Amino acid sequence: MDIIERPHQNHSIAFSNSTTPAFLRKIKDHAPTLLISGSILLLLTGLTVTATVLCIIFFSPLIIFTSPIWFPIVTFLLVVTAGFMSLCGFGVALAAGLSWIYRYFRGMHAPGSDRFDNGRSLIYDTASAAQCRGVNVQPNPRTLHDPDTGFFGLGLGLNGFGSQTSRPESER
Repeated sequence: MDIIERPHQNHSIAFSNSTTPAFLRKIKDHAPTLLISGSILLLLTGLTVTATVLCIIFFSPLIIFTSPIWFPIVTFLLVVTAGFMSLCGFGVALAAGLSWIYRYFRGMHAPGSDRFDNGRSLIYDTASAAQCRGVNVQPNPRTLHDPDTGFFGLGLGLNGFGSQTSRPESER
């Protein structure tokens, strides 16, 4: 076999007009600034953590001795703040609900109104079917509490209006 020598290829990043090399070029141009900024931020983070730990160590006796004074005050303020925030949240929910209802009744087709109409018609149809069955069937004291015939012998069953139960007719 013959060994073919290829000219030396440069494996460094070749910059072109695509977005990634332009981004790498900007990082390479700003590397000293990024290194200095990162070092300063890392130093400040260490100083902050150190100061926090030292403050907790030195001020914990003061915090413990004065807690009977400030603990009830802080608890009261937290409860009042939570109540106020809840009240604001309920107010926003009420405003949104009233806005939806207003838009629905004005015919502006609020979001979800089609599902609301489908649910309303389903409830109406089910109530109409139950009313028709209830008018035609008289209560039978013998089947008053029979799970197959349902409440007052209306034949409604336990799993829905007018639906069949799981027990066969011979076991009833």
